[in-house]
Amino acid sequence: MHQIFSERGIHTPNTQVIPLSEVTTKMTTDYPVLVKEEHSCSSMGLHLLSKAEDFENLLSDQEFRKKNQKVVIQALLNIRKDLRVILVGNEIIWHYWRINPSESWRPTATGYGSRVDFNNFPEKWRQWILEQFSRLGLTTGAFDIAWENDDLESEPYILEVSPVYQPNPKPKFEKNLQNYGKWKKSITLSDNYHQAYIDLEFQIQSKLTDELVRKWENTAIRK
Repeated sequence: MHQIFSERGIHTPNTQVIPLSEVTTKMTTDYPVLVKEEHSCSSMGLHLLSKAEDFENLLSDQEFRKKNQKVVIQALLNIRKDLRVILVGNEIIWHYWRINPSESWRPTATGYGSRVDFNNFPEKWRQWILEQFSRLGLTTGAFDIAWENDDLESEPYILEVSPVYQPNPKPKFEKNLQNYGKWKKSITLSDNYHQAYIDLEFQIQSKLTDELVRKWENTAIRK
């Protein structure tokens, strides 16, 4: 993914993909850094390293070495929130902010206690986001986007794109919005997370089906 970002001019934090055996000689990114394992997802396999000693300790972990032939090293942005944007074709169909209420850095996944805000889309950057997505040639995907110092006037960074993703649905009740991680694990009848997820997934898949049919029809016409 990060090689494609570089080739296609996607604005992303300084990132290196390095074989594990060459980290000590080829790493040029300044600390602090985020280290992503080869098969990391949903903030699992993500390590915040503040100094070289931290990296040495990570490299000495035999389990880590077994799981990874290479690692992704990315410069750390000073952020307390990021924006998940889900796109189908040339349309943004869902978005939400994941907000870390802590003063210190931690992953913004809701499992770490982040709040979720489904409002306040940064309209100034809508076309920019669409243009970045179009460069990747994907039919659908989820962008994770952030701004250095959470300054929405500065140019955003694309942290990653996920062609396969699990969207967060919007709860009906404010109490569930304020305790989103707890809501995802709860079983309720009046505001059920699983039902909300299924409904949202159905909407996304319907959009995706329409887009795939449109592409197929355009291809058939050209032939």
